[in-house]
Amino acid sequence: MGESFAGIGSDRLVTDLKDYVPRAASLARLDAATGTLWVAVSVRLPPKEGELISSERGSLLVAYDYWVWESVASTYSQRNGFAAIGLLAVLSIVLLALLWVLVTRRIQRMTEAAEDMASGNLNRTIEVHGEDEIGRLGSSFESLTRQLANTISEYAASEKRLKSIMDSASDAIFLVAQDGQILLANNIADKLFGKAPDEQRNISSLLDTGEDVPFLDFAFSEEDKGRNGLIGGGEISLSARLADGTLTPVEVSMGRYAADEGLRFVLVVRDVSERQRLESQVRTMQRMDAVGQLTAGIAHDFNNLLAVSMGNLELLKDSDLDEAQQDLADAGIEACLRGANLARQLLVFGRKAELNPEVLNINAVVSDVRKLLQRAVPENIDIETSLSAKVWPTFLDRTQVESAILNLAINARDAMPEGGTLTIETENIRLDTEYALGHRLEISPGPYVMVAVTDTGHGIPPEDIDRVFEPFFTTKEVGKGSGMGLAMVFGLVKQSGGNAMIYSEMGVGTTVKLYFPRTERIDQKPQTVSADPKPSLGTETILLVEDDEGVRKTMARHLENLAYDVVLAVNGDDAVRQISEGLQFDLVLTDVVMDGAVQGPELAKIVLSEMPGLPVILMSGYPKGATENGNGQLAHLTMLTKPIQKMDLARAIRLEFSRLKR
Repeated sequence: MGESFAGIGSDRLVTDLKDYVPRAASLARLDAATGTLWVAVSVRLPPKEGELISSERGSLLVAYDYWVWESVASTYSQRNGFAAIGLLAVLSIVLLALLWVLVTRRIQRMTEAAEDMASGNLNRTIEVHGEDEIGRLGSSFESLTRQLANTISEYAASEKRLKSIMDSASDAIFLVAQDGQILLANNIADKLFGKAPDEQRNISSLLDTGEDVPFLDFAFSEEDKGRNGLIGGGEISLSARLADGTLTPVEVSMGRYAADEGLRFVLVVRDVSERQRLESQVRTMQRMDAVGQLTAGIAHDFNNLLAVSMGNLELLKDSDLDEAQQDLADAGIEACLRGANLARQLLVFGRKAELNPEVLNINAVVSDVRKLLQRAVPENIDIETSLSAKVWPTFLDRTQVESAILNLAINARDAMPEGGTLTIETENIRLDTEYALGHRLEISPGPYVMVAVTDTGHGIPPEDIDRVFEPFFTTKEVGKGSGMGLAMVFGLVKQSGGNAMIYSEMGVGTTVKLYFPRTERIDQKPQTVSADPKPSLGTETILLVEDDEGVRKTMARHLENLAYDVVLAVNGDDAVRQISEGLQFDLVLTDVVMDGAVQGPELAKIVLSEMPGLPVILMSGYPKGATENGNGQLAHLTMLTKPIQKMDLARAIRLEFSRLKR
């Protein structure tokens, strides 16, 4: 029977076995020896073909080859396994796709955004949203990024404001680490000390402590005390090395604070060279003013002594003297005049000298000075001049300007003992504000005539250059210089409305430049009175007011010799008393500064108020400028400076009387 089913397909057989074997399991037997499986199956069959199936059941014995069945079953199981594996593979691929869409792709977006943000692009959007954990993570990450961007922007703005504040400061500002490395510097610091990479700059290389220790160790001790006791901050004065290698005085204000990286020091470095220069100038001006006041007082008394001496010598000349005696009197008068000129020169550097300015061509003065220098300069020194063809006019005292240029030339000569070249040049200069400030010229911007005297000598040491215009300062050997020459030059230039500058380089030479203001005045020669050897005699009455007895007696004799009637008053108070008593006179000759309450200018006002038009002549041993500024001299009155020669006195009196006749 088994062969009858041999042609049945394996699939059908498998199906039949699955349906019937369980029910007939109790009727199945396996012949292990032959490998045949016998199965009894209950069936109902029709008796004959075409008849109805009987209700009676029979048993059908089926013989199966077990090994065939086993092979079929194994094949079926393998196919099901392969199908299951394929199905699992498909499901895995689907799950991986879903995982990519839902998880991996969004995480990759956040990773790319994080990398972009790490490179500095904080404006990158993440584009990961959703209600799940990854979506919430993406939203939180994006919010955190916005907050970080805002914080960084605020810090950047704050840092920019801080840098702007630092750069707007007029002092150099440094932020320094504990080892002295410069972490931050403002623009002024870079300008003064040069700009270099931070890792190449240490504060100790800029600030010179004068000791072989780093600056921070010099300024701060480990116990926050010591040399300067600087705990929270302080100030130190020392020298700093500028970008060009030169040293300049500075003041360093310091503070410190603790940072996460360690201590940080804030240093404010102030260049005080300009302040020290101005302080030195103020001290120089104060000394010059003090010496000027001193010499003005001395000049008054000295000129009174000279007036007595010269007046008596002139009186002697009017007597019967032989030729030898006349020569002695002339020599004495000449000495008095030199003494008066010396007193006048001493007043120049104090700016209290009486100047007689006139419209002046500087080139003409230089030409005259060169002629004098030909005899004063040795042959191993060449004299050269470079004069501006159309030099502007100036309003100066010719005698004083000649003396100043000659003084500079003599100094230049002394600076070249081995020989060299002395150059005098003139030039028209128009100074603007920037130039005047940049070259520290304390004069107003405008047109100036510059006179420069240059030598090729040994030069002036840098430490002395700022003191050369001080009175009594000299670099010459003892007995070869008084220290008054350049002080007089400086005083003249300042009193004339200009300034002086000096430039020097050791081993190269020195240049002194004088700046005189240009004038718009027209060159008008002053009227002069003819110098008659015997001035006309007078018949008028003169009130002579003088508190110095010697001067009063000498002047009275001169006036009497000139045929004037003389009334004497010992001071202004005495003169006022005599006037009130009805004294009659034709001219007043009065000293300016006298004992008593009434001074010369006040006496002149009293006289002119009671007798308008009456001639009044003032005389003084003080320089004219001092009497004008200190005693209120009337501008239209004639002023004579002691000692007064007899001829000058006679001409001044006759000039006053001649004006009354016009």
